[in-house]
Amino acid sequence: MRKPPPAILALATNQPAPWALKGLFWIALIWFVKTAQPFLAPVAVAVVLTLLLGPGVRFLRRAGVPLAAGASVMVALLVIVCALIAGTLATPASQWWQQAPSVMDELLRKLDRVRASHVLGAPPVVRDPNTPAPANAAGGQANDPLRERIAGEGLVLGGSLFGRTVSFITQGAATLLLLFLLLVSEQLIVSRVIEAFPNRRRRAIVLSGLRSAQRDISRFFGSLGLVYTGVGLATGLGLGAIGLSNALMWGVLTALLNFIPYIGPALITAMLFAAALLQFGVGLIALLPPLSFLAIHMIEANFVSP
Repeated sequence: MRKPPPAILALATNQPAPWALKGLFWIALIWFVKTAQPFLAPVAVAVVLTLLLGPGVRFLRRAGVPLAAGASVMVALLVIVCALIAGTLATPASQWWQQAPSVMDELLRKLDRVRASHVLGAPPVVRDPNTPAPANAAGGQANDPLRERIAGEGLVLGGSLFGRTVSFITQGAATLLLLFLLLVSEQLIVSRVIEAFPNRRRRAIVLSGLRSAQRDISRFFGSLGLVYTGVGLATGLGLGAIGLSNALMWGVLTALLNFIPYIGPALITAMLFAAALLQFGVGLIALLPPLSFLAIHMIEANFVSP
């Protein structure tokens, strides 16, 4: 006799089907990760940084430096590197922020010209110089929905950036504190994990595997850092040769965003195209910055990183 499907058996016994339980589990897990993101992100970053900086702490300990002092030195070096990167980006970013109103006005004028051209399939707008512009009910010029929307979204963007900055500073402080605690207690955590295995041979195998994994992960991220630093340097030099302003800032951003697979290079390409469009205007020269980055990225992705 043929056995009925599991779903029919579950209904007959008033028990939920296995696939339903798995679906509910994954939904609950996704909801938990999304809700707990402010707490999980510092933990995940601190664990990765512990794998990267742990060998440095052990090297300092073998040289006679106390464990807490070695962990403090590694955290201080991390803060100094982050401060140097932030200092490199601070001046160009502040200039962009101060120029944001004029840049947005220029962008709106370019959008008006594009909307009035044949590019979008619409006939060009021809105004009679003797005909006054249409006025709204308040007696002023007619409102442009696109301009009003961009202006409103600019205010929302400013508030969102402020909130994101406060959250980033808070999570950064929590990450540094947790990183210091993990670096100090790493040896204790590893020893407790090893002691859970009663067999001495298994202890040696597990300890060797942990150290080997940590070494490989540290080398992997170190290699990525060197490769992406080279990509950022090449991109900055290429953009400087083209004549795009703030080439150093774009080079640093390129090195940082390349750590985000797929999304990072796409963001860099879009931002370079927008910056070139604002500086050079509509034309073939506006395609040079994004195309130069894409050429460097293709060489890196196909010949260097593999």
